[in-house]
Parts: sequence; C-alpha cells; structure tokens
Amino acid sequence: MFEKPEMSATYISPASAGIGPGVDTRTIMVAAAIASVVGGIQAVLVYTYAVLATAAGLAAVALKTVGIVK
Repeated sequence: MFEKPEMSATYISPASAGIGPGVDTRTIMVAAAIASVVGGIQAVLVYTYAVLATAAGLAAVALKTVGIVK
C-alpha cells in the first residue's frame, strides 16, 4: 500500500529533506516552479519601474534644461 523509500524514486526521506514527513519531489518541483514564475514577474515589475523612473527623471531634467519647468 505504501511505497518504501528505497522503492520510490520520487520519495525524499525526512532526514535528507529536513522536512516533516516524506515529501514527494514533484510537490517540491511544482512549488519551485511557481516560486520562480512569481519571482520572474516581480523582477519584470521592478525592472519596468526602474526604467519608468529613469525615463521620468531624464524627462524632468530635460524640461528643466529647456526651461519649460522651473
């Protein structure tokens, strides 16, 4: 009924994983994939914000240089 750790390729023993009961590696892989996608989205948002902030800063400097904004 239950697979022995030696029999299953996807079983991680609690000792080796440092997690409570034995955890299926597929569960870890799915969690890691979700985390990487979320991390990627956050990185894109941070990058986009940085680009927009830089563009806004350059625009402000340009407008001050031209004399439109005092």
